Amino acid sequence: MRDFYTIGEVADLLGVRESNIYNYEKRGLIVRRSDPHRLYRSATYEKESVDQLAEEKRRFEATGPTMVELSKKLGMYDQQIKAAISALALEIPVVKSSFQRTGQRYAITPEQERQIVEYLRYEKPTRPKRNRLYIPLFDLARYQAFTMSGDQHVRLFELPDYSFGFRLPDEQVIPLAVAQQQYELQPKYTIHQPKQKGQNGFTDVVLPIGKPAFYRAVDALLSVCGVENFNAEQQGEELRLVVRNGLYAKNGFATDQALSDLQRHIQQGAVEDIGTHWRFLRNEKNVTIQLPETLHTQLMQQADREGVSVNRYIQQHVIEQVTNNSSKNEEE
Repeated sequence: MRDFYTIGEVADLLGVRESNIYNYEKRGLIVRRSDPHRLYRSATYEKESVDQLAEEKRRFEATGPTMVELSKKLGMYDQQIKAAISALALEIPVVKSSFQRTGQRYAITPEQERQIVEYLRYEKPTRPKRNRLYIPLFDLARYQAFTMSGDQHVRLFELPDYSFGFRLPDEQVIPLAVAQQQYELQPKYTIHQPKQKGQNGFTDVVLPIGKPAFYRAVDALLSVCGVENFNAEQQGEELRLVVRNGLYAKNGFATDQALSDLQRHIQQGAVEDIGTHWRFLRNEKNVTIQLPETLHTQLMQQADREGVSVNRYIQQHVIEQVTNNSSKNEEE
């Protein structure tokens, strides 16, 4: 049985990149074996020191996620997790760790995670404050459609390491920089349009990520509205968008199917085809109601069982009741 690991095996065992291994070595967390005769092409490390570090990491991770880790798990942003912790006045415990340069980190306990998730579930949704699809550094957008090498259709994705690239049908990933340098990469459309003027309100859209309807709708929004006229933020498996109301000239991506996809996922407002343009507009009135605390709790429980927000639950049942009453009146 070997008494060492190769650098690749150490990276796999610790769940990190090989570049991190050299950092662990410099900090004395693992011990590199001497190889004066160069029997191995890459560095090797003493099994005992690596096993000890792996066990420490397992114990460390079992204490609970950090705010950053929890935000990734929930598909949210760090600020949302921080806001929930502040609102709940949670005291996040400090855990000692040799992995952290500071020698410690904050770890959210399972009970605190449950409270945060519960709080975020019932928190009133806020509109996105910026368009997080847009990447100013490259003047490109997440999910934007391109052609590569003349005829291959690809999309720009954010990769797990926070870089950007293109996934091919065979699961191969081509980094953005490589695609720009070695392939004939061309965007299928411009993502910029004149900013709408005036105060016409907004239309709210929630798109489930990954389905064909999602990509049709995103292509239409990016090319027809432009990144200047909508904000977007990913939350879990959904993309929340708020589109500035107004008239937008149609193009080849403003298809009837894309319009239908958007209409089916509108939460508030409307979009309609008026010939040469799409028009986003308001079609609802906001109503505020005050409820006894016990009734609000009951509504939250009912909404949770149906997998919708309290607002949506009330809206659905009010519409159903009004529709039934109208039908009865017509019959009479």
